[in-house]
Amino acid sequence: MRDSIFKIRNLRFVETSIMCPEQYDVYNENNQAIGYVRLRFGELTARLQGEEEPIYLFDFEEEYLGEFPTDDDFEFHMDKIGDAFIDALKR
Repeated sequence: MRDSIFKIRNLRFVETSIMCPEQYDVYNENNQAIGYVRLRFGELTARLQGEEEPIYLFDFEEEYLGEFPTDDDFEFHMDKIGDAFIDALKR
């Protein structure tokens, strides 16, 4: 079982609910909300706060998937999402 709060690239990811296991609010070093990560119906998205377009999108092609299939999948995608947030914040 993963922690409900963790850091990637100096960003803090906070699980929003135990009922939605792969849904996180993302905060910067100043504790400002900067975005959101969600895995629902097989689609993993990361968005900046207030933005419609995802900065990261991956389709697992499993209609009812709401959790990462493996810890390796979690680590791989969350690392990429951390990079995507850092890159998007530089723009």
